[in-house]
Amino acid sequence: INGSNRVYVCGGDGKAVFYDLSICPGGELIQSFDRRKTITFASFGHSKMILGGCLKHLVVRESQSGTCTEYTTLKGKQWVRIARLSPTDENKVLVGLNDGTAAIYELSSGIKLYNFEREKECDISAVAFSADETMVIIGGSDNKAIVYDIASPGLARVLHTYTTDSSVRAVAFRPYSKEKELIVANGETATIHHLLTSKESHTFVMNDWIKAVGWSPDGSKVFVAGKDKCLHIYDAVDFSLVFTFLSHSPINDASFIRKTSNGGSKRAPSLAIISSYFVYIVPIHQYGSTSCFLPFEGELDLDQYDHHRSIFQN
Repeated sequence: INGSNRVYVCGGDGKAVFYDLSICPGGELIQSFDRRKTITFASFGHSKMILGGCLKHLVVRESQSGTCTEYTTLKGKQWVRIARLSPTDENKVLVGLNDGTAAIYELSSGIKLYNFEREKECDISAVAFSADETMVIIGGSDNKAIVYDIASPGLARVLHTYTTDSSVRAVAFRPYSKEKELIVANGETATIHHLLTSKESHTFVMNDWIKAVGWSPDGSKVFVAGKDKCLHIYDAVDFSLVFTFLSHSPINDASFIRKTSNGGSKRAPSLAIISSYFVYIVPIHQYGSTSCFLPFEGELDLDQYDHHRSIFQN
């Protein structure tokens, strides 16, 4: 810095570190500044929002108060690859790590409720709860997506294993599906499976890696998104294209935000689309059995997320 013995070192860990080299040979740390982290996943509930990416902890934000809490993994050494809030209990979170393990934690106490183990070399990059929280699906770099029954407290039982041609990047259950449908994405394809019949109903093929899949809260729509900067929403019955959203950068994750009014009645959900540094909010206004998708033009800084969401709710 201007010919002095002080230097800034900026790196991919999201930090700009200030060293003074004149104090000792190795340099003494004076101050550290965190820049905005790359966002690789997000999960939304009624009152909580989880964000993460390239970190060893989760950031849980309370929607009402705006307060943030960091939750570090038990050993503090694993990288959190993916996390999902429980759809029935926002005090529970399903976390996938880069050491071949996944677990369900209770946020308030940090207690591990369920543990799922794969090979140590496996990178757990996709997890999801079923709508009634009786099942989870966990996918990783071992080219497998495994469905577990967690209806019994503390006991996880394997129901089915799906083997793919490459790493599993995204998974999701269809809400309220009698045939227990789910979608598994690997590479440039995403396939809808029927758990009860072991049949496949449809395969989506994209132009680049698929990073996010999911269903609308009522199960009538299914979306696929990824590195090609596009999120496509399809009808879940005939798989016709309903809407396409184009991002400014590759899409890392996407999730429907379930909204409630002050009186507790359900409001029409919005779709949160997560790129590297921004969350796009796409409000959805429903009229009977059809939906009108109104894209919000622009990018939302995470610090302004609550402000913009309140505008959409009003």
